[in-house]
Amino acid sequence: MDHTLTHEQRLVGDTAQELFLQHFPVSALRQLIDGEGVSKSAVETLGASGLIGVCAPATIDGGELGALGALQIVIAAANCLVPFPVSESIVAAALLGTTHPDIARETITAQTTVVFGASQAAPIEGGNGRLCGTLRNVPSALTANCAIAQANLPSGPAHVLVDLGKPGVSRVARKSIDPGYPLGEIVLEEVAIDENDIIGPIVPEWERLRMILAAGELLGAARACLSMAVDYMKVRKQFGQEIGRFQALKHIAANGALSIDCMHTATEYAAWAHDARDDEAEMFASIAKTYASDHARRVAEDALQCHGAIGFTWDYDLHLYLRRILRLGASAGTAAEHRESIAEMLGKRLAAEEI
Repeated sequence: MDHTLTHEQRLVGDTAQELFLQHFPVSALRQLIDGEGVSKSAVETLGASGLIGVCAPATIDGGELGALGALQIVIAAANCLVPFPVSESIVAAALLGTTHPDIARETITAQTTVVFGASQAAPIEGGNGRLCGTLRNVPSALTANCAIAQANLPSGPAHVLVDLGKPGVSRVARKSIDPGYPLGEIVLEEVAIDENDIIGPIVPEWERLRMILAAGELLGAARACLSMAVDYMKVRKQFGQEIGRFQALKHIAANGALSIDCMHTATEYAAWAHDARDDEAEMFASIAKTYASDHARRVAEDALQCHGAIGFTWDYDLHLYLRRILRLGASAGTAAEHRESIAEMLGKRLAAEEI
């Protein structure tokens, strides 16, 4: 089986990298932190590029390039610390493409921001045409137009599209370790819904795609950390020579490169399995997210140590990448949660083989 990227998937990755470098440099994140907001023209350029529609159906001008295509975009986005919910928008456009094509098109063009609520301690309950509950840890909660909630309806668990401008919706800002992804809670109090708001039953495919893209973002951020460390070690001198010549730092850089190569392999294979609808796609996605969560953090922390004191200063960008990695490591399931899932899946497989 050929797992190499197609020409279109490589092209979309190159296009994303060029766009993000030009319109979303890390300074854009600094502007957001300083209260200036995200550049409207940059968001419009992203919307005009069509990149957000990479997984969406062709009927709404989507690219239909699957998880592998989307992976190239989110890696580039994390490499530049783009202060926009790129991966959430990609998944939302694909999920809404069939049932809500108009909103999906607006999501692709970045005219509408659709976000997902993380797994809730208390699920959203729906009955008599009303939704009640709280969506927690929602990125861009204060500025989003719509949210996709997992709700327990009389017909069963389902994805529901919630217009955040409806009566009964309130939003509360929450502190986030990642200033590029301001978080919030969306409280639903007797919010009216009808059949047109129901997207469909909850299936593993969409959560799995979010998991794979989170692993891809971890990979992109880790790559940037290692690149910054290597560049610094080439110019910083101690005892009359570049510190990159010191054996201990060479080992740190080599270990970081190995971790990133392994993250790359695991994440791309998980994306391929997802697109191929492989029977073990769920396990491969959990493996990719577990490995990326653990090793991206290690690469970032090692990069900080390679920089010495300057790496810990507010004005140096490295800590912003570590913050992004810490947030991503806790989203779409922590490494510990995925290890439990992997163990459970392996246990079921062994039990089936013994029968």
